[in-house]
Amino acid sequence: MSPRPHKTSTSSSNSTRLILCFFSAGDLKLQQPPRFAGLPASVACLVGPDDRSKSFAGHYAALRLENECLLAIQVQPNDVLPTVEALRAAGYPSIFVLRDKPTELAAEDLAATDPEPVGDTRRIRWPQRLRSIEEAFDAAYVELMEATALGHAPTSAAAWFLDNMYMIRTTVAQVKQDLPRKQRRGTPTGVRSQVYQVARSLVLQSGLTLNEVNIREALREYQTAYPLAIEELWLFPILLRLALLEQLAKLAGSTSRGQQYRELAFLWADRLTSAARGGPEVLESMLLKMGSEPHALEASFLASLTEQLQGDEHALAPVQAWMETRLQQSPLAIVRGEHGREAADSVATAQAFGSLRTLGRLDFNRIFEAVNLIDAELQRDPAIIYQRSDFATRDQCRREVERIARRSGITEQEVARLAVGLAAEAPDPTQRHVTYFLLAEGVLELERRAGAHPSARTRLTRAIRRHATPLYLGSIVGLTLAFTGITIALAQTLGVSQQRALEIFGLLALFPLSEPCI
Repeated sequence: MSPRPHKTSTSSSNSTRLILCFFSAGDLKLQQPPRFAGLPASVACLVGPDDRSKSFAGHYAALRLENECLLAIQVQPNDVLPTVEALRAAGYPSIFVLRDKPTELAAEDLAATDPEPVGDTRRIRWPQRLRSIEEAFDAAYVELMEATALGHAPTSAAAWFLDNMYMIRTTVAQVKQDLPRKQRRGTPTGVRSQVYQVARSLVLQSGLTLNEVNIREALREYQTAYPLAIEELWLFPILLRLALLEQLAKLAGSTSRGQQYRELAFLWADRLTSAARGGPEVLESMLLKMGSEPHALEASFLASLTEQLQGDEHALAPVQAWMETRLQQSPLAIVRGEHGREAADSVATAQAFGSLRTLGRLDFNRIFEAVNLIDAELQRDPAIIYQRSDFATRDQCRREVERIARRSGITEQEVARLAVGLAAEAPDPTQRHVTYFLLAEGVLELERRAGAHPSARTRLTRAIRRHATPLYLGSIVGLTLAFTGITIALAQTLGVSQQRALEIFGLLALFPLSEPCI
């Protein structure tokens, strides 16, 4: 069976892995690598003391010490665990799983720290944004699962992601389902990208902890300067979920990179410990090689390296001196800072998952009516009928306001204010309520005052309603006569030719055939 490519398209999950095994050149048994089922011979190479050939393991071949051999195996992510298990069974003492390209990790860190535009007024590309989030989670999940299967203890943040990945996938699917069809296709609508910036700001300023109180306060504060449309308010809980998913994707990427730095620290701790046994000059040479790596000054790498070297004073002391010289900072401070960052990431991850659960329990209908400026206008209904209506009726009124505003040149708030004004000025007491001008005959006057032009579909619907009884009865009679004619024609086809018999048959069939037409 050939290696199976991973399903995601991100570089972190699709990039091949490099499995490295360092062992003594005198161990002739280990110089005969086991044959791995399903792996072509070209993915493995053995670099010995006299081997100067270039290979895909050339970057790490320089880390061999005198009288050491290096077995390097290049595999796809799905083949990592079976390969490692086979190597362990064969007796290889030091096994490390790394990225194929040592510069990938540093490039990802730079990309992860690029600032995102704030206050961007361009249209949000929802499909691309959701796809990027899914790919980021898939890539991080592959890395963390791989590390756990290899026996590395996950950090608290990693444990959160491994245990709650189902919630992320469920939330992504819910966002896709709840987004309006035009939004899913990336079609421009009335929803401004600034509204998403409000959701992102709320998520960040609250420390990824959302509740009904801070959601209401954020919406009210924003609307003091920029009133939100009805569609924008209904989309806000979806935007909050999307903002939380983006922050979780960043945390997942950071957690995954931290795990990769720890794997690199395992490798360099092994190399430095082995070099220390060869003497100060060999250790100094290995430190110079480590210092040339793009990840050499990363706090996650250095903190993990310091922890791995505990107990080997011959290697630890020179490494600590090297850190203090290069960073002007003590290794203890580096370790404390990294532990603090990991704790902060763990807390942020827990709070983000808690907020996703909170959003699932919130009654956003109540929040919507509490902060909606259009609803505040309609609450001024002179007859207090709107206030006493159920939610479905109030929502139907708001939809009419939204429709009229979309078909005219005024805002939704102005349409609501106009409906309240018409209700207050109505000469007939039975018409002095906003529902008459939004859900009854008064909507025609409201449209005229607002300068709205109803769509052809709306005009057709109204025409049908005005002639509902004739259309209903006419359709019943027409269908009944049509079915009766078909029945008589079938009877003639079957051999009934007498006119009187056909007339009687038609009369007898007339009443039963009218039943399905009603």
